Amino acid sequence: MSSTTTNTVQQRETTVMAAEGKKLSFKRLFSRIFSKKQKSSTDNDLKVFQLEAQLAKSEADRQAQTAVSESLVAENQRIQKALEMAEIKLQEAMSSFENEREEYLKIIEKHKYDQREIVHGLNCDKNELIRKLQTAHQITTDLKLDAQAEQEHIQKVLKIEAQLCKDQKDFEEIRKKSQAAMRKQLKKESEKSGELFSWQSCEICLEPFGEEKERTPRIFGCGHTFCLECSKKLVEEDYVKCPLDRIGTQFKGNIEKVLPKNFSVLNMCI
Repeated sequence: MSSTTTNTVQQRETTVMAAEGKKLSFKRLFSRIFSKKQKSSTDNDLKVFQLEAQLAKSEADRQAQTAVSESLVAENQRIQKALEMAEIKLQEAMSSFENEREEYLKIIEKHKYDQREIVHGLNCDKNELIRKLQTAHQITTDLKLDAQAEQEHIQKVLKIEAQLCKDQKDFEEIRKKSQAAMRKQLKKESEKSGELFSWQSCEICLEPFGEEKERTPRIFGCGHTFCLECSKKLVEEDYVKCPLDRIGTQFKGNIEKVLPKNFSVLNMCI
């Protein structure tokens, strides 16, 4: 039971007790009057007093009922006001809930849109990556087929020697042997064709690479290789530019420290 209902019940009980008190007071008054009149008045006077007593009792009952009725009206008004306030709060709560619901729906729709965009972007990137991988795979396959005839014998030697290698020293020996075998094979192929392979010479001066400082092959940032002598001639202020793809490589200080030796080419040219 709420505090408002408890207070209303207490008010009713107080009003009823007050009315009952008035009834008892009128009863005592008329009792004394009636006792006196009984001794000194006639029967008519007695009836008058009886009627007056009934009238007083009726008035007391009416006042008690009026008090109860007023209490009920006040309680009804309080209840009605409380219901109106509750209705207002309910409407406000429903309005706030609807606004929050609309905001959440907007957020959800935005998240769905963002997710669709992300998935679309990932699919595009995936397709592009697959295409590039397929192209790279095809290029690799073609290169392998071109080099297979030259490297078949060398790969067999490397495989047999690698299986027998137990430490780094043995492996280094095998590597040297394989390089020697490769150089021998390349030399044989070169002598057979009467000219060097294109990658064994500088693409600018067309002179073969060698161990001499100026003849050492130097690899640019773009991947192309030229001799050190030609590389120095390509220097422009603080960068050196590749003559094939025009990609520049910045540097400070000695050009020899910026452009590393291409040992893969050098080992096949010694």
